[in-house]
Amino acid sequence: MGKIGGALAEIKHQKKEKQPAEDEVSVSYANPEEEQTNSPVYESFVHLSAGTISGAAGVLAGHPLDTVKVRLQTQEAASKLYRGTWHCFSTILQKEKISGLYKGITPPLASLCMINATVFGVQWSISRQFENPDSIAAHFWAGFAAGFCQSIIATPSERVKLLIQIQNDAAHTRYKSPVHAARSLWKREGVRGITRGYWATVFRDCPAFGIYFASY
Repeated sequence: MGKIGGALAEIKHQKKEKQPAEDEVSVSYANPEEEQTNSPVYESFVHLSAGTISGAAGVLAGHPLDTVKVRLQTQEAASKLYRGTWHCFSTILQKEKISGLYKGITPPLASLCMINATVFGVQWSISRQFENPDSIAAHFWAGFAAGFCQSIIATPSERVKLLIQIQNDAAHTRYKSPVHAARSLWKREGVRGITRGYWATVFRDCPAFGIYFASY
């Protein structure tokens, strides 16, 4: 009986060793919030939102100087209205108030989300086709392609923006709003009118976006 009892005790001890201790068993549960933040869709949304907000801030900050640049570039040499950058800025502010510096801001703001989605979407997709997606060459050529694609959206936006920006007073006001300018161009010249300057935009933005992403 003593031997049998000893054998049974040994068997119980072996079973106990094979069965993992209750405190050693680790169960991993998926965290829904962590899965959501790691999903490609969520990351794309975050990057797109951040890019749109920062882009809008850039447009708001830089548009007054862009208006000054456009006025200086488009004034006639025979009858110059502005002697230089500061004179142009102060003249617009004096005669047209702060709203004059922000003429034509609606088109770039309205197209910002589409442009960002196109740029970052194309850049990401093209860079993944390279053997080393993180190389400088991959970023450059992906950015080059992104610049080409976004030009389709940027050209009409900039065309309308420029037409509004060069209206310096009531006597030279031809378009009541960006929408009115776009409709008038479409009615008068069709697709060519709204996309004039497309290839110049392509030749400007392709290398610009390539260098931007490669250096970033």
